Amino acid sequence: MDQWNISVASAALAVVALSGYIVGRLKKAPTETVPSHPELKRARMIIRDLESIGEGIRKDLTLHHSTLQRFKELIESMSREATPANWMPLSAEAERLLKPTQELAAQVARAYEGIRQQTAQLTTFAAVQTDTLTGVNSKQVFDDALDEMLELREEQGTVFSLAVFDIDHFQQLNENHGRLHGDRVLQRLAWLLDHNLRETDLVGRLSDEVFAVLLPGTDLLAASIFCERIRKAIPEMIHVTASVGVTTVLKGDDAAAILARAQAALTGAKAGGRNVVYEHDGQKVRQCSPNKPADEVGLPPLAEIVA
Repeated sequence: MDQWNISVASAALAVVALSGYIVGRLKKAPTETVPSHPELKRARMIIRDLESIGEGIRKDLTLHHSTLQRFKELIESMSREATPANWMPLSAEAERLLKPTQELAAQVARAYEGIRQQTAQLTTFAAVQTDTLTGVNSKQVFDDALDEMLELREEQGTVFSLAVFDIDHFQQLNENHGRLHGDRVLQRLAWLLDHNLRETDLVGRLSDEVFAVLLPGTDLLAASIFCERIRKAIPEMIHVTASVGVTTVLKGDDAAAILARAQAALTGAKAGGRNVVYEHDGQKVRQCSPNKPADEVGLPPLAEIVA
């Protein structure tokens, strides 16, 4: 009986531990207001389901443990008696204990199946939300995040900027060095962007060689400084160059408007000789000039790509 109880308890505690681990991973308090992206909403729903499973197992396990403890005390009491034990009450108690034990085991099995299904759903959902080649967010996730940032702008007047990075002469790179090399360049640029962003920022792959970055709470000057730092690092770390367009949100913007300004700035960067950052302030496109050392005072060094 003890061995059976240990097996049930271990399985139940595994359910509780797993749900607790996932909750801990997802319950990181953000440093500022950020969009509740669709994948996070889905993950929160799954966490609630896992918490419910774990709480049910925890309550039933506590009740089962107290019942088992009474049964053990009865056995010990009968073992100390000098007269031959009356095994009829013990047998009846064992019968009463067996049914809830079997029900608990079945519940643990159902809980494990529930976790398996939820995990499969979360994995599938995550795969849809992530660009398979580079590991950064898909275009759909980026579009959803931009829409939510615009909603926050409308409701709270928050400021954010949008930057677009485009690898120069990427098609020629593929033709000269092969598709695998091109893929490696994309992966390294995605890594460089992702590992030099704040937790509140978001990077997504918009098309083959184009990546976009959302920078909440960042005005045009700060966004231009960020873009210029990354632009200068790309030839050193990846051995290619990139053109960059950057803009900041303006009153009345929708997704099409702010993306169009960022794209216009990117077009200006390409027309201006490539390997430069151009900005769009809502009035005109110009080459940004935050390239003085003073502009980067106090900024941490860029994370270097791990081969």
